[in-house]
Amino acid sequence: MKFSPLYLVSGAYISGIVIAARFHPAPWVPGIFTGLAIFLALFRAPNLFFRSGESSFGMVWDGLATGLVQRARSLRAVALLTVFFGLGALFTSCRIQPPPELERVLGVFSPGVPREILGVVVQPPEGNGGKLYLVIKVLNVQKPGGTVILAPARHPPKMGLIRLTVPSSGFTRRRVDYGDRIRFRAVLRRPPDAENPGEPSLRRSLAREGIYSVAYLDDPGQLQVLGDFTPSWLIRLAVHLKKRVEGVFDQTLPPVAAGVLKALVFGDREGLPERLAEDFRDAGVVHILSVSGLHLGFVAMLLMAAGKILRLKGLLAVLAAATGVAGYALLTGWQPPAVRAAIMWMAGIGATISGRERAGLPALTLAAVGILFANPLALFDVGFQLSFAATWGIVALAPGLWRSGRDGAAAGGGGGGFNGFSGFRELSRWFLHVLRASMAVSAAAQLATLPLSAFYFNRFSAVALLANLFLAPLSGVIVQVGLAAGVAGLIWLPLAGLWQAANVVFILGFVKLAAFFGKMPGSVLDVATPSAWLCIFYYAGLVYLVRSLQPVTAPWQSRRIRQGVLLATLGLAAVVPWMGVWRVASPWLRVTFLNVGQGDAIHLQLPGGFQLMVDGGGRPGASGAGGADIGERTVLPYLRRLGVRRLDMIFITHRHADHVRGLIRVMEAMPVKELVEGERELKYQGEDDSGYEQLLAAAKKRGVHIRAVTAGGTFLFGKRSRLEILSPGPTGQVWNAGENDLSLVMRLSYRRFSLLLTGDRELSKGSVPGNRADLSATVLKVPHHGSREALGRGFLTRIHPKAAVISVGRNNYGHPAEDTIRLLETEKVRLYRTDLNGAVVVETDGRRYRIRTRHETPD
Repeated sequence: MKFSPLYLVSGAYISGIVIAARFHPAPWVPGIFTGLAIFLALFRAPNLFFRSGESSFGMVWDGLATGLVQRARSLRAVALLTVFFGLGALFTSCRIQPPPELERVLGVFSPGVPREILGVVVQPPEGNGGKLYLVIKVLNVQKPGGTVILAPARHPPKMGLIRLTVPSSGFTRRRVDYGDRIRFRAVLRRPPDAENPGEPSLRRSLAREGIYSVAYLDDPGQLQVLGDFTPSWLIRLAVHLKKRVEGVFDQTLPPVAAGVLKALVFGDREGLPERLAEDFRDAGVVHILSVSGLHLGFVAMLLMAAGKILRLKGLLAVLAAATGVAGYALLTGWQPPAVRAAIMWMAGIGATISGRERAGLPALTLAAVGILFANPLALFDVGFQLSFAATWGIVALAPGLWRSGRDGAAAGGGGGGFNGFSGFRELSRWFLHVLRASMAVSAAAQLATLPLSAFYFNRFSAVALLANLFLAPLSGVIVQVGLAAGVAGLIWLPLAGLWQAANVVFILGFVKLAAFFGKMPGSVLDVATPSAWLCIFYYAGLVYLVRSLQPVTAPWQSRRIRQGVLLATLGLAAVVPWMGVWRVASPWLRVTFLNVGQGDAIHLQLPGGFQLMVDGGGRPGASGAGGADIGERTVLPYLRRLGVRRLDMIFITHRHADHVRGLIRVMEAMPVKELVEGERELKYQGEDDSGYEQLLAAAKKRGVHIRAVTAGGTFLFGKRSRLEILSPGPTGQVWNAGENDLSLVMRLSYRRFSLLLTGDRELSKGSVPGNRADLSATVLKVPHHGSREALGRGFLTRIHPKAAVISVGRNNYGHPAEDTIRLLETEKVRLYRTDLNGAVVVETDGRRYRIRTRHETPD
């Protein structure tokens, strides 16, 4: 693998993208910087002002310039790299700035007031999780009276695209398609940003696609299809062909097999049963259900093999293979991930078939940089990173793995049992060749994407490598046979039926194997998000492994060194899932108030590695399996990103849905030692849909110990962490209040730091049991989402907090109340709110503390 200057140029350009995305400079800053760099690259600046020997200053300047040139080889080369760095920063800073029209569009809308929007669907609709997503270009926006606010016929608004979400039930893609003009009434909002630590930002993700606004429809009947807008004929052809091929699948296969084939060929999971999707995730082969470099790799291998059989060479072979790859990307709907993978593969095919295998990586790099020139923010897209990593692994690593397997097979002998059957012997050699190549491709793609999978999805399948050795080649056979059958079915349907009769056996085997691997004990591990440095170290080892698998050209490339590098790389891959253990074992106490909307969810990490949850958020009526469930969408992913695999205790402050329901999914998915709630004589049932009974049932099913506590109870965690129960009082005490006033009130102390957790127990009236107890706290969790009766001046004086946190979201109760906020401001208490600040993280070593938030408080 020869080092190419292209890598330096690409690295400089990508560095500019990363720096601009991190610091968000105004476009004029990198613009001036790039202009100066271009000036230096075109002219030698010292010669414009001084001539050698004319002045002592000029002589010194020349001497310094000569020294720099000698050390850097060329000042112009350095300037050229600086130009590409500046271009990366400039293009990125221009893309991350929202369109100027967006502020105007959102500004004319009153909050919560729907407007009538006329637009055109500019991407094929996507369905997932019972929802249908439409990407819309706005044609005009109207007020309720019909007055046009924006009329792009004369002045097209540069407001970006809109993503409209509608329920897919009773609303199929046959009713709306790419290129349709549609009219609907909805409220335009900005996409939600990341609110909790490590959470991906939907706002940034959509902005990379030019989408800056979102809208939601609860009733599909609110959307009216007006007709065809006649958009790009190429994408319309792609959509038409895809529908035709899917129709062939539906007519020639049983429904479940057709759903699996659509997912494998087109990445369309709408017809895939959730049970099968879960098996694929647990087996570590869910990436096979997304069109990526692996899929196009199978198609490219098939095309290159066919080209060799047909004795195609040179430009003709390149054109045939590239046309086939582009055609497959077209059939998938010409979606961005497929387009990216197709461009990368066509670059690699052109280098390989033309006999320039060493140019494969430079060609791949050039293709990736070309994509980043068109859209620099694609660098941060998960699909781009996975496509590039998988394709890089297949192009760079797979040949070495295949070569090693081939050498081992050659050393093992030729298998003389086939001497009398030359035809069968050739067939067996061809089969072993294809199998070995498929296994090399699968292993290379897995090794190349392993850190990215851990970083973004926080799940590690211990059987993924083994499962992919069997399932990836089998999926290649299914994809190739399925595509052949689909194309054949467009000509003559019975021919497709014959092909699919064999393919259904492969599909059934694929499903059974995925279920087998997915249900193996310990097949799935929750993985902490690895650090960027760990990923860099991993890929550095992988690059060295690529070099070590090449033919020996130097003494340092010995077999022993190669084996050592291989073991080190695989060892690091085995260590990645356990990084979370090291991260949580810290001498610092960390309290995270998660943003779960209108509700409470607090995670406590205590010194010594103790993991506690106090409440878990939730919404009435949100089922544990539904997409609206806070536990599934927010709490559980947060814990997994942090590397938390078990909870020592879960505390329920009281039995309302906004504190309980999010814990159901956590209880189902994660080992919990103990569930703690307040003891009370009053058996308050709360709302019928609070989720309390479901949580108890889940705890009993998993054998979790359930404990009821009263004021005076104490929990010790290690030598210095102490949790005291201040409320509710002992059983038998007379209560004349509702469930909120039965909340657990707890005080956590760690050295000089203390935290008062109050649930929804309002402290403006009455008294806390154990009235003489120490209520002083460094940080106060404000009761009942900051309601009007949340705090009284007397209680606030006793607590005397330095900071306070209100856990609150959009609501109709008036939370937080102005009186409560004013009281805290009067007492000079620093106030943080999860609805404005996002998640609030308090960290302390017991002496000093710091508070970090996801967002700064708006002025």
